[in-house]
Amino acid sequence: MWGSMLIYVIVCITAYLVMEILRAPRNADATGYLLVSGLIPLPVYMMGNSVDAGVFPIDVCLFAYLLAHGSSALHYVIGRRVLSAGVVALFGLSILATCSGVFNFLFVDPSPLKFYAFTIVKFWEYALLAMLLIASKPDAPQLRRICTIVLTGILVYEILHTLHISGIVPMSGEAYYGPRAEGDMGGAVPFSDRTGWFLTSYRVVVGGTASISAWLSLMVFETYRGKIKIMAAATGILSVFSVLATNSRSDMAGLAAGAVVFALCAPPRRWKVYAAAAITAAGLYAVVLTVVLSPAKRATEMTRMSELWNAQLRAEGNYGSRAEVRERLLEYLPDHPTELLIGAGPGNFRRYQRVVDNIYGHNSYLHWTGELGIGGYVLLLAWCVSVCLYAVRWLRSKHPICQLAARACLALVVGRMVAAWGAESLFGTNGMGYYSLYLVGVVYLLVSLASDVGAPTGSLHLQGYKLKKSNTAAVDMELAGIRSR
Repeated sequence: MWGSMLIYVIVCITAYLVMEILRAPRNADATGYLLVSGLIPLPVYMMGNSVDAGVFPIDVCLFAYLLAHGSSALHYVIGRRVLSAGVVALFGLSILATCSGVFNFLFVDPSPLKFYAFTIVKFWEYALLAMLLIASKPDAPQLRRICTIVLTGILVYEILHTLHISGIVPMSGEAYYGPRAEGDMGGAVPFSDRTGWFLTSYRVVVGGTASISAWLSLMVFETYRGKIKIMAAATGILSVFSVLATNSRSDMAGLAAGAVVFALCAPPRRWKVYAAAAITAAGLYAVVLTVVLSPAKRATEMTRMSELWNAQLRAEGNYGSRAEVRERLLEYLPDHPTELLIGAGPGNFRRYQRVVDNIYGHNSYLHWTGELGIGGYVLLLAWCVSVCLYAVRWLRSKHPICQLAARACLALVVGRMVAAWGAESLFGTNGMGYYSLYLVGVVYLLVSLASDVGAPTGSLHLQGYKLKKSNTAAVDMELAGIRSR
């Protein structure tokens, strides 16, 4: 009953978002609705008892966005030649995934067709989403509306997560999904009652989504005044809490790396604020370790965290098995040139079960080398590096909003690159698909804001973005004049 009711609710929410996207006058007016759909991880349609579903809300909303605004976005991209190297890398990954899937289906292993198809579709969605959002260029009123819509979605998402892990609403994901289908992705995978939020089955999805939301919230917190600033503070705090609650070392390491980047690129006057926040967070963590946790749990937690930098500890336990996966696969690929060149096929890492014990690479760089060959590794790095270089270019812009968007983008991508060393944190297959669309969507919204065409928006930052309706037409005329020049 609960499962059917939730599906009905999600279908209704998705239908509302689709209508708002279709009737939006410009693609920037539809961006908020598209991004917030990425925070609805429950599938609209389930295939059997599998959590790896056929249709997600963000897929439906992206299709509506493409129908309503794809033509104008394409004309903008072609006319102004704004396709960054990062978008080109995404199209390259899409083409490579298609070629690898077709080749492996025809000549190697036709059985994992649904994994090939699912992953190929996802990569093309990443590329199309990037192209659409890099051309969005919202003005000040549109940007505020985008931020309000997405922050509202983050707040709902994080409140539900907090209620669950605190035990106030003790919902287990298994109660909603049913047992995972045997043979699907290598067999049954147990849910965690503590961190397996009832809308998802993957810790890395919860932690990764929360990390993305944290940087977007921090950007909004620095940008605006008033009620939206309070909302941004709440979503930022809850997002960081969600990352810590997942107890994922990779996500926590990624969040820490992103925090360092965000603080280092901040204006000098912000240093005291971030230093105080870091000291407070460290103090709270120390209190939890010494006061809240029992001695046994404290020792376990400290050991887990120590594995991040202690190579001797990493040689044992879970991190040890991941290191073994990497070593065995790196030994296997050079002796199999076909798989090294074109991979085992998108979504088909499980082909390496005869070599390794994991169905995932637990390392994005290794995972995509295994699935798409050496080209997948190169294109993955190319995307990360190109987006970071693009963001660095605008860090010293004279417009505050451009600086903030660049800082948030750089912190987000660097954080995900660090997390990707120990988990699938850069793009993804199956249940990770919608999370990766949210990642790409937020990254390219920030890229759009950081670019020079969005610079006039930044000049309004000093006025707090408090525009009256009578001023909106004048602002739009001013922006149109600047863009025409």
